[in-house]
Amino acid sequence: MLKYPNAADWVAYNVPAGGLLPDSNLENQPFIYAGSVAEVGPLQWGEACGVHEYVYRAIAKYRRASKLPLLTATCESTWSRLSVGDPLGDRTVPVVFTSFALIDERFVSFLQSDILTKYPLWRIVHCEDSDRPDLNLAVYPDAVSVGSGLASRNTARCLDTWREGIARFQEPRVGPRRRQLEFVQARVLSSPPKIWKSSAPVVIAAFDNDDGDRTVQAVWLVVYGKSPFDDCVDGEDLQEGDFYSISRNGRIGELTAFKSPTRLWIRQVVFPKRHSQRIYATRGGTGTTSQTQVRKFVSDSATGDEPFLLQ
Repeated sequence: MLKYPNAADWVAYNVPAGGLLPDSNLENQPFIYAGSVAEVGPLQWGEACGVHEYVYRAIAKYRRASKLPLLTATCESTWSRLSVGDPLGDRTVPVVFTSFALIDERFVSFLQSDILTKYPLWRIVHCEDSDRPDLNLAVYPDAVSVGSGLASRNTARCLDTWREGIARFQEPRVGPRRRQLEFVQARVLSSPPKIWKSSAPVVIAAFDNDDGDRTVQAVWLVVYGKSPFDDCVDGEDLQEGDFYSISRNGRIGELTAFKSPTRLWIRQVVFPKRHSQRIYATRGGTGTTSQTQVRKFVSDSATGDEPFLLQ
């Protein structure tokens, strides 16, 4: 096995000193040069863009062939163009994995045999959080690094430990969003899409937190239009949250989707917590304004994300 840097280390990988891409993310950043070989040529934009495109297409093909879900439990795409970051300036492909069930020994073997055999000077790196380098994952042609550890054998155990650590780290944020979407989904399915089209915009749920942040309250609406913002929603100190399409069978679609086959959307808005809050929702931005008041509900449940009482 060659000598590889740990995933937790901030390095310029497999480029010579002064060989970073011009105008790259690594320029003017504190780092050290590290490589798997003694000598390596400078990196050019053509090489970097070609490798990034190959990684995207190869993993997309793997997902299709493996019949993996298109969406996570929180309706994020399990793999998209946005999953591959811009070139950093060295021979690292930064990726963002949203479905960690995907990251098993078989998948890592695929990355090594299909991608890194073709591009042996490169590595693929997932950084979960800048404050948690111990959760970084780096895949090399014949090794895997999690945090400051490096393994060429028993990678299955290494990946199991990494997934467990990711799950513990994400649950305070992802858990509330998952449970809120489950509740919203049940409300949407309680009536056929044509009913929602005739009544939208309408508040269907509100919660005492947004992704675990309990300084705010999250309100979810069904809105109608070519875009989720055709219906006007306003209120004091309103902040726009996420939005999702609604499919013809009433299922919530992909986060920040560009189109909705039904022209129905789930739209989230966020407010600071206070005793009461009025939301002004207007169909298509014109006509009669319907007002919905949300009364603050403080949950004492274990999950801490029970729906408010609506009135």
